[in-house]
Amino acid sequence: MTQELVATTTECLVQDGIEIAKVILMILIIFVVRKSIVGVIRNKMRSIMEKREVDPAARTMILNHTLPHEEQQIRNV
Repeated sequence: MTQELVATTTECLVQDGIEIAKVILMILIIFVVRKSIVGVIRNKMRSIMEKREVDPAARTMILNHTLPHEEQQIRNV
């Protein structure tokens, strides 16, 4: 009886662990894709503003405001 309970519990924990690992992997994939998309957009914005000779101070302000919120907090530390 006790061995069955341990086996059942272990099987449930393994299944839950696999599900949690899948969720964590999806979160990491979404984070990396989002970060790369933001980088591409920022680089394109920067090149457009340089070609149109936007004032460097305005360019810096605009690009800083396009950063995701998490990166702004990291830079302020």
